[in-house]
Amino acid sequence: IKMNEALAAENPERYMPDLGRVHRNVGVFYTEQEEYLNADEHCSKAIEIFEALANKSPERYTPDLAMSYFAYAMFSNDSDSFEKALKLAKEYPENRMCKRIIDRLRG
Repeated sequence: IKMNEALAAENPERYMPDLGRVHRNVGVFYTEQEEYLNADEHCSKAIEIFEALANKSPERYTPDLAMSYFAYAMFSNDSDSFEKALKLAKEYPENRMCKRIIDRLRG
C-alpha cells in the first residue's frame, strides 16, 4: 500500500485508481479474515478515493465506486451501502463489475 500511496502522491491521475483498488482488495481480504476494523478502514478509503474520481469522470469510475460500496456492505451488512452499490451499478449495467453487483443483489 505504501508504494501505491507514494506513486499516487507523485502522479495522482495515473495511480490514484490503483490505490483505490488496492484498498478495496485489502478490505475484502480483511473481511474474509473477519478482521472488520481493518476491513472498514480500507473499504472506507476506497470509497473516499472513488467518490472523488467518479465526481471527475463518472463513466470511468462509478463502477469502481459501486464495487467499493458493495465491498463495504459485505462486511458491515449496512443496507444503505447495499442500496448505494445497487443504485450506482444500475447506472452502468453493461459494465462487468456493475452486472455482478446487480445479479448478486437481485438474486
